[in-house]
Amino acid sequence: MGKRSGVLMVLGTLSLGMVAFTPTMSSASPANFGFESGVLAPWTTVLSGGSASVVSTYVATPSLTFSAPEGNYFLLLSSGSVNQSVKVSQAFDVNSGETISGSYAFYAPGGNSDYSLAIVTEDGDLVESLVNTQGVVSTTWNTWSWTAAATSTYKLSYSLKNIADNGTTSYAMFDAAPVPIPGAVLLLGSGLMGLLGVGIRKKSSAVV
Repeated sequence: MGKRSGVLMVLGTLSLGMVAFTPTMSSASPANFGFESGVLAPWTTVLSGGSASVVSTYVATPSLTFSAPEGNYFLLLSSGSVNQSVKVSQAFDVNSGETISGSYAFYAPGGNSDYSLAIVTEDGDLVESLVNTQGVVSTTWNTWSWTAAATSTYKLSYSLKNIADNGTTSYAMFDAAPVPIPGAVLLLGSGLMGLLGVGIRKKSSAVV
């Protein structure tokens, strides 16, 4: 076996291993999950003095600008003054073992605000709190993921509430996370490398 063929076979084996460990992404994540339509629909918005909008950038300060980590748009929530809040949610169907993932960031000049994202049932019962932070001034974009333990209809809930005593408005941002390379693509790549290795081996044999 030639050196090049051996390398290609190793790469093919590694690709097959990546296929085995590639997570199963949900085929039914919330509609308009990445807000790429440029509007909130079909998400449900509940306002209590706050606001919700779909934006391409958010300029927090002259030196701090948030841009979409994926695509062109993301969700921006504003808490308003003391005890005002906003919640954006949507129900979706998911199978057991499937995973959805997203991104979040936060900016609160006052430093005493609360934002969260959670998975709940259709009746509003908490399934899992994925992010629940209080007293954070700001963050860069971070990612989250959730894997369904059972096939059911769940609801993804993004919320922000201002609990500061100084009334400073806070902001939370949410987007879909980049989609990993599907296992099928990795499998195709390993197959092509295998065929290339066979071709090189035949060519080498012909030369000899």
